[in-house]
Amino acid sequence: MAVTVPGQMVNTAILKRLLRSFTAATGMGVTIFGVNSNPIIGIEDYAYHCHFCQLVNSVAEGAARCRETHRRACRAANQGLLDPYIFFCHAGLVHWAAPIKHQNEILGTMVCGQAVMWELDDQAVKEIFSRVADLGLPTLELQAAIKKLRVLPARQVQEAAELLKRLAARAVDVGPKMLRRQDQEEPFSGLALWDWLVQLAPW
Repeated sequence: MAVTVPGQMVNTAILKRLLRSFTAATGMGVTIFGVNSNPIIGIEDYAYHCHFCQLVNSVAEGAARCRETHRRACRAANQGLLDPYIFFCHAGLVHWAAPIKHQNEILGTMVCGQAVMWELDDQAVKEIFSRVADLGLPTLELQAAIKKLRVLPARQVQEAAELLKRLAARAVDVGPKMLRRQDQEEPFSGLALWDWLVQLAPW
C-alpha cells in the first residue's frame, strides 16, 4: 500500500517504521490523517493509542467521538487558525496537530498527544472518567488506564507541538530521503534518525 505525495509514491510500511522510530526516540505517538480527515495509518496498523484511548475506541460511540474530534482538529489545523493547533479531545486529553504541506497544498495532518496537563489526583481522574462514563466501559480498567495517562506540563506541550510542526514541515522534503530505504525491515535508528530529530528539535 502507498500514499501519494506529489512526484512520488510513499510506501506506508516504510512510513510506519519511521513513525515507530520517532515514537521510540521521543516517547510520543504520531498518526497521519489524510485530506479527508481519515487516518492513513490506523490503530490496526500502528500502536498510536494509549490504553485509555484504546478502551474508548473499543466501542462504536467512543470511536465516533474520537473521529469527530480528529476531523475538527484536522480542519482547524489545515485552515491555519493556530499553528501548531493545540486542542482538547472529547475526553479532556490534550493533543496537537500540524498540517503537512507541499507548495501550499495540504497533503494531510500529523496529530500527536493523548496526554493531560495536570497531575492525576482523584479529582482529575473523576473528571476524565465522567466524560466517558456513558460509554459503559469496565470501571476499574478505565480508572486504571486514566491513572497511567502521560502528564505533560504546558511548556512541554508547547515544545512538543513545535517539534511536530517542524516534523510536518519537513516531512515531504526529508521523509522521502529516508523512505528510499525500502529494502530494510528494521526501524530507522542510529545517526540517521538522531541527526534528523536534532534538526527538528525546538531547543
